[in-house]
Amino acid sequence: MNTTELKALAEAVKGWKLRDVLQTPDDKDEGIAFVGHQSDVGIFDDIVHIDTGNYMQPHMAIVIATYYAAANPAAILSLIADLESAQDERRALLATEQNLRERVKAMEEALTDCLEDSREAVTSHVLSYGENYRPARLAAMRETVAKADSLLEKTA
Repeated sequence: MNTTELKALAEAVKGWKLRDVLQTPDDKDEGIAFVGHQSDVGIFDDIVHIDTGNYMQPHMAIVIATYYAAANPAAILSLIADLESAQDERRALLATEQNLRERVKAMEEALTDCLEDSREAVTSHVLSYGENYRPARLAAMRETVAKADSLLEKTA
């Protein structure tokens, strides 16, 4: 059963009050418990009858009845709503992640292009002056070219 089917079933019985549990002392010994609705005036309308006495586990009747009462339509619908909200949030986060990956890739490409253009400009400038260029300036420019080459290798 998927959540769509479960949601449809919970919607179909939403009006039924299945939140209360009843077990009398005699019922406890026999492994009997009930799920239903306790009215404001103390009348219990049972809908589900649990009998674990036949399984030699009378103590489980109240546990199973409590479980069924906890899994009432309102609780099921609330859990499904939380699940759907989490799924929507996950889809939004995945879309944001994809968008960020695309932006980072574009920025990396732009940086690579910029570094290549800068390297070419500096190399061209240095070569145009050759060895006549001031040695300190020439060394600094060669260092810049080496750094650009290093960065290009890391982004490749």
